[in-house]
Amino acid sequence: MAEGLLQLELSAPEHEPVEIEAIEIVVPGSGGVFTVLPGHTPLLTTLTHGVLIAYPAEGDAIFCAVHEGFAEVLDDRVVVLANGMELSDSIDAARAEAAKERAEDRIAGVTQGHTVEQAQAWLGRARARIQAQGREEY
Repeated sequence: MAEGLLQLELSAPEHEPVEIEAIEIVVPGSGGVFTVLPGHTPLLTTLTHGVLIAYPAEGDAIFCAVHEGFAEVLDDRVVVLANGMELSDSIDAARAEAAKERAEDRIAGVTQGHTVEQAQAWLGRARARIQAQGREEY
């Protein structure tokens, strides 16, 4: 790893692990979105549905929807163990938008048989996918 870079290790069940070198990583922590730079204080946190953004030294930022899990920052290394993840290039925008609309309908009570908490989780997941696919920063 080059000096002044972070090593990102991102993995989730049913997805090949991804390793990226970056100068900055934005993480959707459960307590709020935070930025990791080289030399960051070590920490362990839970993740919420959101978009992880890695800024490499050269080239475009990498956007990934993550769906809950854990992140550890230690020694210029960020390890993310997510319950689910989707790189922006693999997200179907129309499908994500349809999932968002279904979740909103379930929250409003249009569709029965699901709890509000389940519908809110589905909505968070859909919003993260839409944000990642659109490469929207926080």
